[in-house]
Amino acid sequence: MIVILLGLASVMPPPLGVTLPNHPIRVGVPESPDSAFMPASEESINQFLKHYNVTHVVLVMSPDFINTYNGFEPGRDVTRYFRFRVEADRWTQSDLLWLVKGLKSRGVKVLLGVYLKAEGPIYKYSVQGFDVRWLEEHPNLVGSGKLLLFNNSIYGVSYAEFFSSRLEKAIMDFRFDGVYLMAWDDWRISSSNRIQHIIPLLENLRKKSMLVFIEGPEITRGDDILKLLELSDYVVLKTAPLISRLYYMEKSNKSFFSYEQDLSKLLGEIPAEHRSRLLFTACTFSFVDGWFNPAIELRLEVSRFEEAGLRAGYVVYYTDRYTPYRITIESG
Repeated sequence: MIVILLGLASVMPPPLGVTLPNHPIRVGVPESPDSAFMPASEESINQFLKHYNVTHVVLVMSPDFINTYNGFEPGRDVTRYFRFRVEADRWTQSDLLWLVKGLKSRGVKVLLGVYLKAEGPIYKYSVQGFDVRWLEEHPNLVGSGKLLLFNNSIYGVSYAEFFSSRLEKAIMDFRFDGVYLMAWDDWRISSSNRIQHIIPLLENLRKKSMLVFIEGPEITRGDDILKLLELSDYVVLKTAPLISRLYYMEKSNKSFFSYEQDLSKLLGEIPAEHRSRLLFTACTFSFVDGWFNPAIELRLEVSRFEEAGLRAGYVVYYTDRYTPYRITIESG
């Protein structure tokens, strides 16, 4: 841990931190509600929005929050479904509803973030990670890379139908504005069709007229991104080259210049009327995974993505109280 802190100190930015553009859509993704807010603390909401001037907030939950959801139970614990926890049994369903209401009352749209991977405990700097015991009991729904297989069946119905129905109920009960689908893909999977397992879920959600944000695959997979645009409202491009190479060990060792070329090619393939539904990624710091994007790198990335024509909006991973530099938004 000391080595990590020294490393952080060596690349800490000046006091002004990083200034992000004032795009129409600015999405903040805390690693969990517990990494950005405190139950029943109005001040924690005020401080979050003061630090991150975002238009949308994503509250990330385990897939088993949806798989096991049978209706609103005020006193039922939800902390086990967080990827990051300060302590166990800290948040109830009532607390989660309070947080959604509190953010919405301040003019922020709130999205239910759902991890679509059976990722369990993570043992790094502490024991973190999701509770996925329900999925462990239903292994036919989990494929390579621990990805959820929505083209399989459960209890005599398609898993996509089972999941989307419970998801719709949770969104209504907690008054979310929509859903944010995460971690459904893995570049390590060698397949010509890497989106076939997620398509049935998207088709079911489309029938329910639900607002859908979804993370995209690598920017070199233009055909897949076009298909996702057909079935969702916004696609979040993977635009964090340093983090992808150093921490997630993606195969590509491309320079930033070649990365920009790939992005330019993708934008050329996307019809002009759909480009306003493409968002880019701005990565800061992850406590759970242990990665850190230096401020100077983030500034460079954001500047280049704007120059490439991505001006509809962006998603910040992660907007926690532990982020080691200040994030500000350009004045309108």
